[in-house]
Amino acid sequence: MQLIIEQDGEQVTSVQQDGGEVTISAMVTDGNSSDTHSFEWDVLSLNVDAPLGSVLTLDPSALIAGDYMLEVTATDSGENSLTATHQVEFTVIEAPSSGSGAMWWMILVLAGFSVRKRKAF
Repeated sequence: MQLIIEQDGEQVTSVQQDGGEVTISAMVTDGNSSDTHSFEWDVLSLNVDAPLGSVLTLDPSALIAGDYMLEVTATDSGENSLTATHQVEFTVIEAPSSGSGAMWWMILVLAGFSVRKRKAF
């Protein structure tokens, strides 16, 4: 089994808080093509509902920046059911603060005003 993390159509290992929806897909390779698979997701650290199928979708803006790990167990429908468990770690990167850019503009405007005022004297 392989877990693939995607954001904005790109495979990633880190996700941006403000980068849009994230999908995590469990890809199972099974020698018996007639088997179906059930999935058990351990997503407690993400504080989201576990999906019923092979794809988890989440909104990273609802997560605190930091490292996360999740685990998925897949079980096949064969006569002697086989299971595989896989873990994946990823990092949520904090969205840049929108207020900091406005603060820099304000500082530049005030600095310019201060320089002009001194020249007047």
